Amino acid sequence: MQAAGQQLFELIEQTGARKALNDNTHITETSWELARWVAYDFLPQVAETGLDYVAWVSSPLLSCRGNLDMMSSLSVQRPQVAIFDEVAAAYAWLSSVNVPIVAP
Repeated sequence: MQAAGQQLFELIEQTGARKALNDNTHITETSWELARWVAYDFLPQVAETGLDYVAWVSSPLLSCRGNLDMMSSLSVQRPQVAIFDEVAAAYAWLSSVNVPIVAP
């Protein structure tokens, strides 16, 4: 996951993305260690590149949701993370957030 996170970080940095949609609807397993890494390491790192908003679509599995809830309760100021049950709602929220568009 950390290798994939590094690739995502590089993509965000290269494109100047200000918003991201993370779809975890097909995730079947996660851990507190991963949630902690995302909250304390990954999210602050991508915030430094300019990412302001993340719409996070949670897994329907309760075990995965619990770790996501714990992650979201940590005091991450930026990027702003909003959790959703459906991709359509997450997309609508991201569309409603007004940030300047940065061309790659």
